[in-house]
Amino acid sequence: MIVKAGQPDQPTPDLEAMPPWRCTSERYLELIASGTLGPSDKVELINGIITAMSPAGPEHSFVLMQLTELLASVMPHYRLLIQSTVHIAEGQVFDPDVAVLKRHDGDTYKHKHAGAGDILLIIEAALSSMRRDALVKMPIYAQAGIPEYWIVDIERQSLIVHRDPDDARYNTILTVRGQSPVQATSIAGLSIAPASIFA
Repeated sequence: MIVKAGQPDQPTPDLEAMPPWRCTSERYLELIASGTLGPSDKVELINGIITAMSPAGPEHSFVLMQLTELLASVMPHYRLLIQSTVHIAEGQVFDPDVAVLKRHDGDTYKHKHAGAGDILLIIEAALSSMRRDALVKMPIYAQAGIPEYWIVDIERQSLIVHRDPDDARYNTILTVRGQSPVQATSIAGLSIAPASIFA
């Protein structure tokens, strides 16, 4: 084999020979608490593997701004997380775009991350992350018993509503577009028309 100067032979890495490092939820949360992992790292723990998140473009950021305003009216009765850490299950620590939580007495969320039992609704705004949100995260949320999971499909300007979790799936899945309002089943007074998210 002849190798030209300045062009050393670099064989393609065998990814199967380099298995990913599996991490427990406890260890991952310790990495966050110590500052080893921070918001700028843009990672989540999915199935025990530290995984890069899709970058957020301006369309994604706009949808989050819209959702924050649309959810404001019900917030006196609930707690709202925007792109913050939730511990769904062992090996599943996510930073969903939006999570609506139960409001507890005292300072529960000051000392621990919200868990699956605290969550009433999760919303993910999806463009490049659609496959992950629909195929990877959906069964994890269902398995954890998250009552409602909405995916904002930015490309199609629609809202995909998942309800009635049963094991690793949701029994009810609706795709809603335009001015048809979606009433959250687990959050009193919350009704959102998909068109208002993109207005």
